[in-house]
Amino acid sequence: MTKRYHKYVEKDLMSIVQDDATQFTLINDESVDSVVDKGLVDALFCAEQGGMVQQVMGNVHRTLKAGKVFMFFSFSRPEYLLQHTAQRSDGKVEDVGKNDVLWSDVDILELNEIFIYRFVKAGSDTSRRRHKKKKHKRRISR
Repeated sequence: MTKRYHKYVEKDLMSIVQDDATQFTLINDESVDSVVDKGLVDALFCAEQGGMVQQVMGNVHRTLKAGKVFMFFSFSRPEYLLQHTAQRSDGKVEDVGKNDVLWSDVDILELNEIFIYRFVKAGSDTSRRRHKKKKHKRRISR
């Protein structure tokens, strides 16, 4: 991967870090501008590893800066997957847009048979600014 994206790494526009997503020991808190996952969350969910999905979500949340985005791709439908991805550490499912939540916004885009999930990390300003957003949106592109 470093070879493929070397021009971005050399210009310090991108960093490539190899770490365990359920622990993120090499990434500092609130130091990341965006996270894109192309299969880990889906693989863990399909393997019925809901606890590990929640660990990944928690670590992504911990390392993202406020107002920044976590996006992932999944073949799993929102009505099944959101109960694992939008769950707080106390076991309650997020009511996205409220002031006491981890994610200020969740968007879901359906493309044929795959879904793109987009989570925006809540912060002191993003939670208040976006509190009128719906819990999640489903956009369908054809």
